[in-house]
Amino acid sequence: MMTGKQAAQLAASYIGSGPSTFYAYYSRNVSEFRSGDWCACFASCIVMMAGATCAGLPGVYCPSMRNAGVDAGKAVSVANAKAGDIVYFNWDSNSRADHVGICESVNASSRTITTI
Repeated sequence: MMTGKQAAQLAASYIGSGPSTFYAYYSRNVSEFRSGDWCACFASCIVMMAGATCAGLPGVYCPSMRNAGVDAGKAVSVANAKAGDIVYFNWDSNSRADHVGICESVNASSRTITTI
């Protein structure tokens, strides 16, 4: 199993790859991919490639993936995030996750996270 930093580096190595890369990997390793959020498919594939486990993953729907993490007691604050963590975004301030990425780095002083 990789460290979080190694998983973030793995994710970075795929920058520029299109969704088909991850749909194909997901189909080979989980089930036939029919539809879903490609960002979620990407995060799921990176976690699988890293040999890690994460509540709600593999999955291809951000809201259910995020909810599984929260229900499992695995959610952390921005202040406690670290490289390799799964980060969910809620851009429209409703109760659903809209996007997911892999944490690359954390700037504690500005309370920001850089994701892939």
